[in-house]
Amino acid sequence: MGRWSGAAWILALSLTVGCKRDVDQAVGSAAGATTAAPAKVDGPATSPAPGSAPSGSLTAEGCVAEPDYLLPPTAFGDRDLIRAIFVQGSDVYLANMTDVLRLPLAGGAATKVAKTPGMTLSGRMTLWGDGTRLLTQSSGEPIFMELRPGQDQFTTFLDFTAEQRGGGRDAATRILQGIGKGTQAMRAGWADFDGQAFHWTESPAQRRQVGVGRVRSVPLIGGEPKTLYEAPGTADGLVRAGSHLVFIHTEPPDPVALAKYEADRKAKKYGPEPKGKSTLVSIPLAGGQAVPLLRMSQWMSRAVLVTDGETVFASGYLDEDLQKPGVYRVEASGGAVEALDPRVVTGEGVRYPGGVALVGSSFIAKGVLQTGVLVLAVPKGASTSVQVACFTNRFTMHAVGISGSTLLVSLLDGQTGLASVVRLPLP
Repeated sequence: MGRWSGAAWILALSLTVGCKRDVDQAVGSAAGATTAAPAKVDGPATSPAPGSAPSGSLTAEGCVAEPDYLLPPTAFGDRDLIRAIFVQGSDVYLANMTDVLRLPLAGGAATKVAKTPGMTLSGRMTLWGDGTRLLTQSSGEPIFMELRPGQDQFTTFLDFTAEQRGGGRDAATRILQGIGKGTQAMRAGWADFDGQAFHWTESPAQRRQVGVGRVRSVPLIGGEPKTLYEAPGTADGLVRAGSHLVFIHTEPPDPVALAKYEADRKAKKYGPEPKGKSTLVSIPLAGGQAVPLLRMSQWMSRAVLVTDGETVFASGYLDEDLQKPGVYRVEASGGAVEALDPRVVTGEGVRYPGGVALVGSSFIAKGVLQTGVLVLAVPKGASTSVQVACFTNRFTMHAVGISGSTLLVSLLDGQTGLASVVRLPLP
């Protein structure tokens, strides 16, 4: 990793403000107008009819002050928020910690359709669909679940764990069931579903365990999973890019550095935990040689990956150097690396018909140490990013979805504790 200068430390520490994902509290209190809060409700709210793009009213920082809401600011229990967004047909499905809600894209009332399966302690979830069913993954496990029409609970239909306990168990139960295992426990990363198959990573469940990271794949119809990649270390953050699978592989830490770190901890001397090199790696979907694309890391999280086909967009620190932040583009088969934006985005990426969008915590203006939620787009053929919108650091972002060229973003207002989903047109 490159030398951490004083300026780099300021940049990294500034990005931690508001960059916590999947928490129920925002950081900061930057000024900005808000929509009047509705009365607190235990269930979903009513969505207004679609409005105009949020370009007419801005905060002093130049961010959105009057969003176009799909789900207006709503108080869920225990300051809950929208943790997953998925569009299927004329409906959008939203998930919070307890319920899956269905909301018409044209506007209207949100209704509960099912209970949410058990999540990780971070409260993250993902939703997919195959035209008929809603699909999800049991957090941290190679278990896939379905919600069929007329059902009110997800049920397991693919389970590749040794114990075959099924999905939907809460985090505490999974932790207790994993204690005392004689073999090394493995954790599944969030899968990528391409409509025909699930692709996911597996790595040691304990960060300090030295083991192997894997990439695995199985058809939607089931069968025996294939292991497409295996190497010492960990694998995470996988996306399918056309005929390739792209992911972050992190090598095991240097044993000498790790031993020194453990000795320092016992002596109550604290410093950064040693970590092996992190590399963006591509493998052919049909099998074949792994190709390293670029060195990349993030600050306190994994690098953000998104693809528009055979091209991959990654946000993090190039060469794992805090003096090289940005959004970068590279072909999945390898080649030159292009810089598109000098800011790191910590959040999510999504593909849309006109290109890709990256949404998350970042600096809301180039060269200004003011953090918030940033929305960037990279239209097809563009040589640089386009700033679509920003939200001041009273907000945190927790999920994204796409409907045509309209981006759907889950926000939590840290001042009011209200959750919402806003609409943003993409170029």
